[in-house]
Amino acid sequence: MKITKSELRRIIQEEKARLLQEESVDAFVYNQANAQAIELIEDLLNENGSDPDVIKSIMQGIEDAMNMVKNDSRLMQ
Repeated sequence: MKITKSELRRIIQEEKARLLQEESVDAFVYNQANAQAIELIEDLLNENGSDPDVIKSIMQGIEDAMNMVKNDSRLMQ
């Protein structure tokens, strides 16, 4: 099956638009998750002060979440 230059251009433009849209959605989701995480950490610190055990627990939770993302190929696309 032959593809004309104009068909190839159209296919490339459609694919580029799709990729840019996905990138935009990914950035939005990332920014939303980041904002929620910061808000949660601020709430925990405000409620519990700067107790070293609280800070250690927060840091462990962040590390666990990072490891989950690294190990889940669906989240690393």
